[in-house]
Amino acid sequence: MRRHPIAFLSILLLIGCGHPSSLAGKDSPALSAHAAEALDPKFFARQDVQALRPGAFSQMPQALPMLDAIQRESQPRRQALIQVIRQEPDLLGDIRGFGRLGRDRQYAVLKRVFELECRVLGITPPEFALDSTMRGAAYFDFDLTKPGAGRVLLNPAELAKDPNPYAALLLLVHETRHSAQLQMTFDPRHGGENPAKGYRAAFEAQKTLSERLNFSEFCSLFNEYEAFQFANYVIGTLSDWEANTLDMGCFSSQYDGHGQLRIDLLALSRETGANGLLAAFNEGQKEQYRLLFKKP
Repeated sequence: MRRHPIAFLSILLLIGCGHPSSLAGKDSPALSAHAAEALDPKFFARQDVQALRPGAFSQMPQALPMLDAIQRESQPRRQALIQVIRQEPDLLGDIRGFGRLGRDRQYAVLKRVFELECRVLGITPPEFALDSTMRGAAYFDFDLTKPGAGRVLLNPAELAKDPNPYAALLLLVHETRHSAQLQMTFDPRHGGENPAKGYRAAFEAQKTLSERLNFSEFCSLFNEYEAFQFANYVIGTLSDWEANTLDMGCFSSQYDGHGQLRIDLLALSRETGANGLLAAFNEGQKEQYRLLFKKP
């Protein structure tokens, strides 16, 4: 099975939980060793790379139908998951105070959120396991030649090093969402329609282009872009937007304190046109770069 790294900057791009400068790896979008230099171009999306698999990326001119399909399919499910969690006050309280819980209680919360997410998404539950021996903080393990539900793996040893108290929850929701994407991709009821079509292109691109992708490109693959959005919105809402998601995907998958996307690709495309979307996205990414690397 191919091991799929979820990408996060100080995080897990490959997935590994660490600082942005430590993200190099065989299967990860590695950041340049010079990433601390001012506005390193290797951080930003490149049209020539995305053009190798134009149906897989969220800033290509062909992306607009997929972006629209993602919004229509994903947002109601995010809201449904939030609603069912809010119906369990003890669970909601534990999510808001997750960083103060003991390990056993944290695992119980993760398991319950996993169960509810699978139920709301209507999917076959993937295997969910803790593995302190694997590289990185989290993985969605999948095989496109033998599609199934995949495996959601979290590394408690790596997560314990992460100063973000919501990291495990964000990763769990994100990785479980990948299973829903994968199952949709191979569900004959969806055929070649979006969003299944775009997710499949993205999963395939991870297999064929992983060595060439940088942070912004990896996080802009449709499956990563949407899974980051899904987890960031759900945990952001449940934490009253206290959860820090700065390294959880690009700004196009992150929300401000009012629940608004920091870079709304659909809205941006209406201003720039489809052909100007990638350049406008990179302009917005400059702020994330400065914040991640503490640039003025």
